[in-house]
Amino acid sequence: MTSKRALITFALVAMGAGVLYGAYLFSNPGRLPSSFTEARDKAASASQEIVRLTNETSAVVKEVNTLERAGNYVKARESLEKAEQSNAAAHQQAIILSTDLQGLAESLVGVRKSGSQRLAYQAVAVELSLVTQFINYTDQVNSFLEELAAVLEGIISPDRTSLEAKLKSANEMAKRINDLNAEFQERMKEFDRSLEK
Repeated sequence: MTSKRALITFALVAMGAGVLYGAYLFSNPGRLPSSFTEARDKAASASQEIVRLTNETSAVVKEVNTLERAGNYVKARESLEKAEQSNAAAHQQAIILSTDLQGLAESLVGVRKSGSQRLAYQAVAVELSLVTQFINYTDQVNSFLEELAAVLEGIISPDRTSLEAKLKSANEMAKRINDLNAEFQERMKEFDRSLEK
C-alpha cells in the first residue's frame, strides 16, 4: 500500500511540474493538439471508472454491514471478499488516473489560448483532488473491512460506534468523489466552450 501511495505521490508531483512548465511556455492561441485530446479522453474514462467502482464498493460495503448486523456471517464473509476485490480494483484505477492526469498536464503545453489553458489547468486540479479523496476513501473502506472481518472471525466484538463512524466517513467520501467527478466534467465543458470564443 505504501509503495502504491509513493507511486501516486510521485506521479502527482511530476504532473504538477508539467503543469507549471506548460504555464511557463504558454504563448499565442492555436489549434488543440491531439496529445491533449487523447490525454483528456483517458483521464475522463479513468475518472468515470473510479466513480463506478466507488459506487459499486459502497453498495457492497453497505450489504456486508447489513448482513453482519443481521448475524448472517456466512453471506457477510462472501460479500466482504467482493468488497475487498472491488476496493482493490478501485485503488488500482487511481494509479491509472494519476498517470493519465500526468499526460493531460504535460499536454497543456500545446494549448495556446490562455483562458482555455487556465480552464484545463483547473480541471486537472479538480481531478487531483478526486485522486487524493479517492485514496483516502479506499483507505477508510479498508479500515472498515478489516475491522468487520475481525468481527466475523470472532477475533473482536463488534464496536458499533467505530464501525458506523468508518462507514459514515466512507459514504461521505464517496459522495465527494462523485461531486468532484461532476465538477471535472463541468470544467471540461467550460474548456470546450472557451475554444469556440
